Amino acid sequence: MKSITTKRIGDSVHGFLNRPTFVLLLLVVMAGCGRQEAGVSKLRIGADGNAEAFVGQSFPVEAHVAATTTISEAEISIRPVSGDGWVFNGPFSEGIAGKKDATFAARIDVPADTEPGNYTLTLRVTDADGSVSESTGDFRIGIDSTVPIAGDLDVGINAAGNDLHLETELTVPGKIDQVTVEIKGDAWSDEVAFAGDRLVGQLAHHFHEHIAVAEAPKGDYRVILTVADQRGRRAQAEGTFTKK
Repeated sequence: MKSITTKRIGDSVHGFLNRPTFVLLLLVVMAGCGRQEAGVSKLRIGADGNAEAFVGQSFPVEAHVAATTTISEAEISIRPVSGDGWVFNGPFSEGIAGKKDATFAARIDVPADTEPGNYTLTLRVTDADGSVSESTGDFRIGIDSTVPIAGDLDVGINAAGNDLHLETELTVPGKIDQVTVEIKGDAWSDEVAFAGDRLVGQLAHHFHEHIAVAEAPKGDYRVILTVADQRGRRAQAEGTFTKK
């Protein structure tokens, strides 16, 4: 007949608690509790996570990203929920590449010609070992009626090559503060500012000006018109011309 020795539970626990292995086990458990799970979480789109953006303006995207090894790269893609609309793909790895755990933060510019509507944003993160994780959220792109708007820019140079014609419509609910025009070429560039009583403080303005470009050498040029309102917000219109 076998004899069975029993031990009080309290004695067993007391003995186990006094073992060094219990301390090691406790540390492992605590470390496991503090470890962040790999993947993308807490995705926030828009100011304060309001899932809203505006045509012609930038909006923030934030998330928590973690990798099983280290983060290799991140990418954001944007598509309309349905139908046609703005499509965007872009890498955003600065500040997180090479890290195991990081806060992702970026700002994305919405083009001025974007179709308002509902869109889907996907943040995709690739680890150094090639594994991919992602998070997706819907948001709406609307029109902010308080920001400046610059219409299509009509650009033309005369036959003599010394006079540049510029024309566009400006709508500025915050009142015009200044208009600047940049002319950029490979070998020559210039910048001209326009102000004055007939422009400053206006809510709308038919912009029609001429700039002397006799000094500009032959070549292709890019023209960038920027209108700023009295709150510092800006809108741009672009065009090109070739001097022969």
